[in-house]
Amino acid sequence: MKFDKSVYILGSSGFVGYSLYKKLDFSNKFTVGRANCDVSLDLSSNNFDDLLSRVQKDDVVVFLAAISSPDLCEKDFDQAYNINVTNTILLIDKLIVKGVKVIFSSSDAVFGSANKLCFDDSETKPFGQYGKMKSQVEESFKDNENFFVVRFSYVLAKDDKFSLMVAEHAELGKNLDVFDGFERNVISLDDVLLGIKNIIVNWNDIETRTVNFSGHQLVSRQDIVKELADQKHPNLTYSFTEAPVSFWKGRPKRINTESKYLDAILKRPAKSYKESIKEYN
Repeated sequence: MKFDKSVYILGSSGFVGYSLYKKLDFSNKFTVGRANCDVSLDLSSNNFDDLLSRVQKDDVVVFLAAISSPDLCEKDFDQAYNINVTNTILLIDKLIVKGVKVIFSSSDAVFGSANKLCFDDSETKPFGQYGKMKSQVEESFKDNENFFVVRFSYVLAKDDKFSLMVAEHAELGKNLDVFDGFERNVISLDDVLLGIKNIIVNWNDIETRTVNFSGHQLVSRQDIVKELADQKHPNLTYSFTEAPVSFWKGRPKRINTESKYLDAILKRPAKSYKESIKEYN
């Protein structure tokens, strides 16, 4: 795919950001972050001069940086709010004023603990401080054509934290204790990366500015463990237990999401969690 503008990945050292940088086959892509990046930026401060001095009209900033741990957002609220809301809104506003396109990584947590299926345009009822923070940023720019929201469900890949933990327990012969519940419409990392890439390239041809990055099936942690054991770790032993009440303080047990647009953006159906696990190398 040809793209003649610059793409800046803010949060390029993170799980999705690092993979996205490798995925994009653009010559004009740049990493943005606190250290060892092409462009220096620390969201804990409001000094964005390095990035703002470089970006030009119609460049794209993929905004992946945040304090994403629900537990940290509850425990260290002031610090998390400063990064996730105050400075995030300030930076996005400055970028949009310059005509820059912003892809903002939000979360299915903006829907809260909804029992019904939530689509891209469903009413948001955020759960926990993390969900509220993401929702506040979404609301700040929801009518701007240069602001594109991608709401991540649980992103599944060989090297996501949970899959790595399962692999480690299998390798060491340790029993894996998994909390009951935690149901999400998981999406493969491959689909996340392809979706973002296609949004960058086809921005003007996409009829929406908000997309749920969600798979087609509601999946629990137990489902993932069972599939990993069946396909990749036949010697894995595991058990399921009730999570402590504190675990659910900042995260809903179930978020059921779907997208009206994602398959069209991908130009193919989103992968199932079983397909994704099958492709683990």
